[in-house]
Amino acid sequence: MSRKKSAQIGIFLGTGERIRQVRGRLTQEEFGEIFGVKGSAVSKWEDGRLSDEETLKKIVDFGGVTVEWLLTGESKELPAPDKFITIESPVHASVLSDPTLYGAVDINVMTQIIEAVEQLLGRRKKPLKPVKKALLLSLLYDSFQATGRVPDQVTLKEFLRRVD
Repeated sequence: MSRKKSAQIGIFLGTGERIRQVRGRLTQEEFGEIFGVKGSAVSKWEDGRLSDEETLKKIVDFGGVTVEWLLTGESKELPAPDKFITIESPVHASVLSDPTLYGAVDINVMTQIIEAVEQLLGRRKKPLKPVKKALLLSLLYDSFQATGRVPDQVTLKEFLRRVD
């Protein structure tokens, strides 16, 4: 992509604030780690200086939002904070009585994924930071939802390579 095109990504007003919304409670450093950049790069993004289309797509994928929403604020909005599912939510009390399912997460599958990840990480000398481990687990669960199969060792290693 040419510099002229990439410079145009950050001209939309409010993009930085929407990136902050996608980042949520993560620090700029933690958010940057997910994308392989420093916190200072995230600071630039939040100042409205988004450097390239690839970064834009990664932020959109991470946040589960549309490009249109991230750039203009139109189309898909993030849920309001009170709409997030929490264990304390009374509306989910009946789901908690079933140990195999909470919300849209199959606990048995998530348990298998966590065990496989822990086993894989146990063989490594280099630890994985919590934010990267959370991203890895999320990606692996998304893979399960897309394929209907618990990820195998090859998939585990590929996704680990991507987040590491």
